[in-house]
Amino acid sequence: YEDDGVAPIGEASVEADDFETGDWAAWAQTLPDGSYTIWVPSGTYSVNVFRVEGWCDQYYLNTPYWDEATPVSVSAPGETSGIDFVLQPAATIIGQVFQNDGVTPIPDAWVSAFDAASGSWVAGGDTEHDGSYSISVPSGSYKVRAEADGWASQYYDGVDNFDEASIIAVNVPEERGGIDFVLQRGATITGHVYEMGGVTPIAGASVGAVDATTGDWVAWDDTDQNGSYSISVPSGSYKVWADADGWVGEYYPGTYDFDQASTITLTAPEQRSGVNFALGLAATITGHVYEMGGVTPIAGASVGAVDATTGEWVTWDQTDAGGFYSISVPSGSYKVWAHADGWVGEYYPGTYDFDQASIITLTAPQQRTGIDFALLEASAAIKGHVYQQDGVTPVAGGSVGATDDATGLWMAWAQTEDDGSYTLRVAPGTYRLDAGGLRWNWQQYATPVTVGDSQVIENIDFSLEYRPLTIQVLRWSTIWTGGLELHWEGQSGASYRIFWSTGSLGNGMTWHEVPNAQDDIRQEGDTMIWTDRGTAPGMDGSRPGDPNARQRFYKVKEESE
Repeated sequence: YEDDGVAPIGEASVEADDFETGDWAAWAQTLPDGSYTIWVPSGTYSVNVFRVEGWCDQYYLNTPYWDEATPVSVSAPGETSGIDFVLQPAATIIGQVFQNDGVTPIPDAWVSAFDAASGSWVAGGDTEHDGSYSISVPSGSYKVRAEADGWASQYYDGVDNFDEASIIAVNVPEERGGIDFVLQRGATITGHVYEMGGVTPIAGASVGAVDATTGDWVAWDDTDQNGSYSISVPSGSYKVWADADGWVGEYYPGTYDFDQASTITLTAPEQRSGVNFALGLAATITGHVYEMGGVTPIAGASVGAVDATTGEWVTWDQTDAGGFYSISVPSGSYKVWAHADGWVGEYYPGTYDFDQASIITLTAPQQRTGIDFALLEASAAIKGHVYQQDGVTPVAGGSVGATDDATGLWMAWAQTEDDGSYTLRVAPGTYRLDAGGLRWNWQQYATPVTVGDSQVIENIDFSLEYRPLTIQVLRWSTIWTGGLELHWEGQSGASYRIFWSTGSLGNGMTWHEVPNAQDDIRQEGDTMIWTDRGTAPGMDGSRPGDPNARQRFYKVKEESE
């Protein structure tokens, strides 16, 4: 029906998808009286109405999101009735997608509209033979993205980063035209996602290419029934991540640590195949993030599982429009942290102190539900810059933290931008501020900073002293026969020594220096890369792939110029 719940909509397309995998099952068009019948095997489905001109797409029951759809179960030869829809009027975003000559259209490209604030997918559609598309959306602000096989995906207007994309604001029944794309030829990353053991494919897994320098997501794909995927990216360097519901996500080639993931460097139209994953079965933590009071959901909040012993981040998720999140983790013990821009982060169940947070112990495939948060609004802000010792050169990627002056509890942190600037969102109070980084000595601001409700304190600046990288222990614990790449953030003018050991990490380890390792280190941007192929002098034949060296540890020592 139309939004009055009475007037029927004829010739609307209604589709049934497998509720677990999202795979298409069957579809039908409505008759002039708005009725439809879809014939499907016994099973559970998500049902949606789509591409009705002038009306918003909708899943049953009254949501635009597949993962929030109400399941519809049928048992042959029975009939499930009353799966009705009341559609809302739509604004329309239209345009065309072209090849890099700006003239030749790209048919069958996929164009998506994302909520500009939360990043949630709202609507999408394929391009026609002339490259044209039309997307129906509610009144709101959106960022629009186009992607096609063999072409690098792109946000409007001509960027590959969500944060830099132009915002398109529309109001019902407005039609916004001219949202066109000119795509560039892409490089391609392909592979498969399997269950642990590397044989059984995982369908519907998400695989994403992440910028190796910034950590920004650039492109992604979902695996088919054979577990295969294909990602088109611009020329550049990437790390690849895979995850799936019920399985533990990981970076290629089998690590949870971004810094330890292999960097894949490509020049379009180069293709890199065989980037495969074997995921372990996961335990699951789910819950919601609300505003204080526990009623109003917070969309786009980040929720992370932290190893209860080491304090290291294991994995994370962002909340959807209803504030819901789901985290897949290996068997183990965790503490859970939630935060959102404009809100004060906290550990479950409502503490800022890691030591006081509840420990959640799980064995895969166990599920733990109801891990909910009610966050305090961060209505104040502290701003400033972090510079090198000269007080002029900015420190990009540095960290600034705020601790409560009375309790000493860590309350907020921020990372510096390219110009060294930072913004700490905090609740009203008095804080001690510290700034530092991997190669910069930590420094505390001279005096506590007091900030009131809705107040912004500016010019809280730091000038940091440089220090060479201290010994950093890097660990690789999975047999890898193709040679292992070590990655670490480099410093111009510095040289490095590399040490290795096997066994268990501890004070009794015997470290061996790799002779002349500096000669084999290459640099890509700010990243230093050294490959252990087990053949370097002094490696004693103990190489990746050797059953007697299942765990290898490395230390990197930086020596400044």
